[in-house]
Amino acid sequence: MWTRGPPRRASPANFSGPELTKVFAIFGPVLGLGGIIGPVLGGFLIEGDFFGLGRRSVFLINLPIGIAALVVAAKCVPNKAGDRTVRVDMAGAALVVVSCALLVLPLNQGQEDNWPLWTWLCMAASVIGFVLFAVQQRRTATAGREALVTPGLLRKPAFSVGLGGIALFFGGLIGTQLVLTLFLQIGQEFTAGDAGLANLPLAVGTAIGGAVSGAFLADRIGRKVLQIGPLVQLAGAAVLWLELDGLDTGSFSIRDIVPGTAVAGVGAGMVIAALFSFILAAVDDDEIGSASGVLTAVQAVGGSIGVAVFGSVFFARAETGDFTRGFQHALIVQACLLVAFLAITYLLPKQGRPEEEQHGTIPGAAADGSGAKRHLTV
Repeated sequence: MWTRGPPRRASPANFSGPELTKVFAIFGPVLGLGGIIGPVLGGFLIEGDFFGLGRRSVFLINLPIGIAALVVAAKCVPNKAGDRTVRVDMAGAALVVVSCALLVLPLNQGQEDNWPLWTWLCMAASVIGFVLFAVQQRRTATAGREALVTPGLLRKPAFSVGLGGIALFFGGLIGTQLVLTLFLQIGQEFTAGDAGLANLPLAVGTAIGGAVSGAFLADRIGRKVLQIGPLVQLAGAAVLWLELDGLDTGSFSIRDIVPGTAVAGVGAGMVIAALFSFILAAVDDDEIGSASGVLTAVQAVGGSIGVAVFGSVFFARAETGDFTRGFQHALIVQACLLVAFLAITYLLPKQGRPEEEQHGTIPGAAADGSGAKRHLTV
């Protein structure tokens, strides 16, 4: 089916209408859960020391996954002719790649190198690069050429706010998971494999929260699911704080912190399962492809920022040997991010993208969350 949304050219779409909504309802949770399961799998590979590769085996995991993806794509993805008149915006692609590199590299190396001047200069340059990218995209669209990012997206307040929410949420989630792994390996001398297995309660909790949110809550209570989720995470962080406060470091067991990590995982899963759908409710059908790409990129950048911030907070105390206090300080940072995310959710649409569309109008899908009707093409 072909979808058209001026001023962009028509393009072949494998999914449209209700199917498209269901696709993104699956895409968001899988993307989030994959990031949580990653450390579990990575710990297993390092511990197994397959073929004597040690930690290097982690970098090979993309090979079987990539091969499987190619096989599935060849069998399942429809082979449709593309629009050869469309040209890739190479200038925009170069700008965004360089800007992301200038941001992510110093964030990952800054803590290790004690934040030298070059890290701050790179981050400042990345901000300039992103501004230039936005200007370049607007000019490209005005000239009638294909832009990487639909310029109209950032003029939608709910979508712009949603980008901030994605960065805050995933920055806190990935950063806290990093600190958990560091606490176990450095503070409690767990092996990589044991530390990976210790992330299982978080992963299981996330799967449960995602299932409950996706199957029942999101449709019934709307964006309130995005407000209940952070509250459950905050409760999990509070329980984890108390568990850490009462630790006997001489006889530590992962069982000591399972309740807190599992509860936090349930809250995270509730948000992950619904967040993409509610943010995408603020955009038009012809903008979904561009919008989802931007959301994924912001999620990755937010995770990198979370790694830098939470790693710095943890090591500030870990250098004195107080690993438990370093973990607790990281929980405080996560709590602050969750409170900020909770405030942002009130600016998102009241309902996610509807799974059942009718010809004509869809109630409750207005970008401003007012519940006004919006016309969609089916």
